Amino acid sequence: MTFARHLIRAFGDRLALVGAASNGDPIGKWLEGEFEGRRVPFLAVGRLHQASGRPLVPARLRFWLALRRHRFRILALGARHAIALAPETMMAVRDWGLEVCYHFSGVENPLSNSRYAWARPLARWFDAAHLESARKAALLLAHAGEEAIDALAARSGGRLRREQLRFFPTCVDTGIFRPRPKLEARQELGLPHGEPVFVALGRISRVKGWDLLVEALAEFRQRHGRGVLFFVGDGEDRPGLEARAAELDLDGAVRVVGFQPREAVAQWLNAADAAVFGSRTEGWSNAMLEALASGKPVVTTAVSGARQMIRDGVNGIVLQSRDPAAFAGAMEAALHLSGVEEACAAAAGRYSLQRMADAFQAAWPALRESAAPAYPPAGHILGVRVQALGARQLIRNIVEWAKCGQSRSVCLATVYSLMLAQDQDAYRRALAEADAVVPDGMPLVWCLRRLGISGATRVAGPDLAPRLLKEAEREGLPVGFYGGRPEVLEAVVARVRARFPRLPVVYAWPPPFRPLSESEDREVVRQIRDSGARILLVGLGTPKQDLWVAAHRGRIPAVMLGVGQVFDLLAGRRRRAPRWMQRHGLEWLFRLLSEPRRLWRRYLLHNPRFLWLFFLDWLGLRSAACGPGSSGSGG
Repeated sequence: MTFARHLIRAFGDRLALVGAASNGDPIGKWLEGEFEGRRVPFLAVGRLHQASGRPLVPARLRFWLALRRHRFRILALGARHAIALAPETMMAVRDWGLEVCYHFSGVENPLSNSRYAWARPLARWFDAAHLESARKAALLLAHAGEEAIDALAARSGGRLRREQLRFFPTCVDTGIFRPRPKLEARQELGLPHGEPVFVALGRISRVKGWDLLVEALAEFRQRHGRGVLFFVGDGEDRPGLEARAAELDLDGAVRVVGFQPREAVAQWLNAADAAVFGSRTEGWSNAMLEALASGKPVVTTAVSGARQMIRDGVNGIVLQSRDPAAFAGAMEAALHLSGVEEACAAAAGRYSLQRMADAFQAAWPALRESAAPAYPPAGHILGVRVQALGARQLIRNIVEWAKCGQSRSVCLATVYSLMLAQDQDAYRRALAEADAVVPDGMPLVWCLRRLGISGATRVAGPDLAPRLLKEAEREGLPVGFYGGRPEVLEAVVARVRARFPRLPVVYAWPPPFRPLSESEDREVVRQIRDSGARILLVGLGTPKQDLWVAAHRGRIPAVMLGVGQVFDLLAGRRRRAPRWMQRHGLEWLFRLLSEPRRLWRRYLLHNPRFLWLFFLDWLGLRSAACGPGSSGSGG
């Protein structure tokens, strides 16, 4: 959580946060929360229980399950990038179609030293699944020393190449952790002035080596007759720690003060003579940096990164062995280091928040923008990213693109579209590359609402086209029409010109009912470009129109929309369903009754299949044929 706080402080205007609520925030609902003095979008997927005992279900498993359960709510934000800060997070989001920066907070296998005995035999399986997930990340950062990163690459069995793994140390907030007068801090905490005070930070667990620290304090007191050790933290091994302290006659000399806010942690460090760490294994330690930034020498076992932060005999001591007598001797030596505050501050200064921010932006282009993109809400339906853009915003986007002469593609998606995307790779790619995919059918609107996007509305082609043409007329944007039968297209152009007399209709062509040759296609592209059309309505039917648009995106400087039956409606050759049927999502039934021979297969076969697949996706029981996040745009 420390690194997450640092990211929010550095990039708060570009981030949204998914995590566990420590208060009464609702679960599974995006809201604006305040973190580190910044307002950021926040989605709680569970509750944080800061209990000292061991929970029945491991926290990693609970969080993985929560992420999978709230997958659609998370993706509804529309973000395309993610920063994963834990193995369970990377394993949950690996197949969500996001560009992921995975941050190894430690490079060891967390199950190899699990506090759950039943979990340790699963360590090898977990490691393989974890590293296989990490392979799918776009950027890999490691909080560890170079030797530990080398070992990780070797352990991965070729899944991770060493050059992929970037050494990326944590940082420290020197606005909170900084030297303050020791006597002043002791007076505030009610501590004796003449007693040697040692502080240990973090969870009280076997892997953190509390036993070494307690036994070293007993050895220290045997030699000097005084000295106290404060554990600023808590954990499931607290009863064992207290029992061992009693066995060693350390009652009153070893105290557990519990988890504390960062300001209070800084105060305990300021009151200490030295910080002690007895971990058996550890990633790059934030707590060591906090101690150094507070001007305190560190006595530690040789965990990853320790020798890069600690200079023996200058700002602390690093021990290879876990011998309590040797550790006690190092604690004594740390009390007599000269110039330690300046040396500690110099070491901590190399890992400032600003340096971390600069390094992160250099490593990951996604963080280089000056502000967060304004993502429209979006949901992933059967792996297709459908934006809840609304007709007004979509028209605004189309007009802005058209004014700039940009080549863009817009898909008005229906149940039929999404089912074709399940079965046809080319069509799935067309939707993935579209600049906007919006719901043209009420079933998709209902799905988006079910995914937590309550404001989703239908963007029906027959409603969108007249409004878009009216806006194009107002802006003086040239439009074109491609598709339809000759007599239909002729009627479309005539009726559009009559309805929008100031609208420049500069192109209209009904292609033959056969594939065009390469030379014919090049001629079509040349004619459309020469016409100056900036908005091109394409009426070839699904899926042909979306495939044609995808094939010509980048070749034609216009915003291209596949509009299907709109040509027949604009020409006055077909009637729409009554309003009440449109409102209740029954327009498909009206069309089926109007053209049963042509449409029975589309609706009677695809609609039930769509409902079944969406149900399986909702329960997390299906790996979609096209991965979530693979379609649409949004930054």
